[in-house]
Order: sequence, then structure tokens, then C-alpha cells
Amino acid sequence: MLAPVKGVEAPTAETRAVLLANCPKDLTGQQWLKLMANPENATLYPLRVTQAMLDTLDATKLDLRYHYVLVKQEEMSRLGGR
Repeated sequence: MLAPVKGVEAPTAETRAVLLANCPKDLTGQQWLKLMANPENATLYPLRVTQAMLDTLDATKLDLRYHYVLVKQEEMSRLGGR
């Protein structure tokens, strides 16, 4: 588990799932979560979500510190999400 970033609340379980689904293939999940724990990075990298993701998680619990973009499943696969 990641050590919390001082002064930054940990993301919700739903947001963590979306973060990991967006992890670039050249980073480990832990590296990506650490990178995205920085509030500046959270605003720079929009997180892609698919309709299937929204159907399986409670979207009301997504952390609003992040920017979400709805994409088709094919685009998610093409852009390198896990």
C-alpha cells in the first residue's frame, strides 16, 4: 500500500480502480498511483472511463479532484489502458 501523501486525502476505492485501469503500460500500478497522488498531476492527466466501468462502480463515489472523460471501450484499449 502506498504511504499517504502529506496533506492529500487518499482516493476512494472507485477512483483507485479507475486510476489503475488508466495505468500506462510502462509503469507499475504503484508507480502510477504515486504519480497521480500529486494534485498537480491529477489535474493534468484526464482519466478515461467507459460505460461498462460506470455500470459496475458507483460513479457518485468518484473523487472529483480528478478529471474524467467518457470513451468507448475500443478507444480505451487503443490508448493503452489496462
